Amino acid sequence: MKPKFIKPAYIISMNAINCQLEVKCNGINVFEYKSKASAKGGGMSISVPINHLLLENKKFDIVATVLPAHNKKALEITSYAKIEILMLDYIAPTKTSIKLFQTETPDQSTDNPNISPKIPIKGLPLYKLKAFSSAEILPFKLIGWQKSISLIDYNSQSLLLDAFNYYQKIESIINQKNANKFMEITSERDKILETTYYYGAKEIERERLMLREIFNESGLNVIPFSLRDIEIEFMGKDSQLIRLKRRNGLPVLMLYNPLNQKTVKLDIKLHKKNLNSPLSII
Repeated sequence: MKPKFIKPAYIISMNAINCQLEVKCNGINVFEYKSKASAKGGGMSISVPINHLLLENKKFDIVATVLPAHNKKALEITSYAKIEILMLDYIAPTKTSIKLFQTETPDQSTDNPNISPKIPIKGLPLYKLKAFSSAEILPFKLIGWQKSISLIDYNSQSLLLDAFNYYQKIESIINQKNANKFMEITSERDKILETTYYYGAKEIERERLMLREIFNESGLNVIPFSLRDIEIEFMGKDSQLIRLKRRNGLPVLMLYNPLNQKTVKLDIKLHKKNLNSPLSII
């Protein structure tokens, strides 16, 4: 029997120790943990909602790529990661949380130092964790990028240049502190977020206020980027989404304030609704 949730949500819970993570849902970036702290054996624990990546009731998969700690080339025996898929109701999240799937890196402990673990990860350049589930109780059905065209067969240099020009447009909007224009070009994406996370008028105004505060912050500007320093990442099972990232793996649109050393990262995904439409944010 399906639970009667009022505001159902699907959540990915992640833990990592002495490693870094790249997590995707249906081939679309969910979360990245890349930190210098990982090189010191540090860990992190975070939960991220994924309703906006599901769009409707359907099966979905999660793939977490476990990477060596910062500046290391291979995983170590103490490298550990775990991911869980949870379902809950925003009305009472702690009381309604249900675990749907859990997977973690293989147990590396052994009482006998001469016996290796069944699946040793020490020395591997990466290890992948895979999880599967179905969204069965979402009260919405959205198109999003599901009918957008596949971008994988486009001329790669032409697509890169088009995307680069679009990111430059966003950079100009940010540096001009034009929050209204930014909200205009992100309206399609924001509508998905508002629907999938049940925003009312107060929540929408709160998000807009937070955005304006970021835009109005003195000294907060985009860290410069150039065409030679970036590359395209295709996302989604049919490569309907793209984003640009710096060759060091960091987002292209990173805002930095040298006055308080504050950094804001913007994850911008682009799509084309049809052959004749321009790239736009989704």
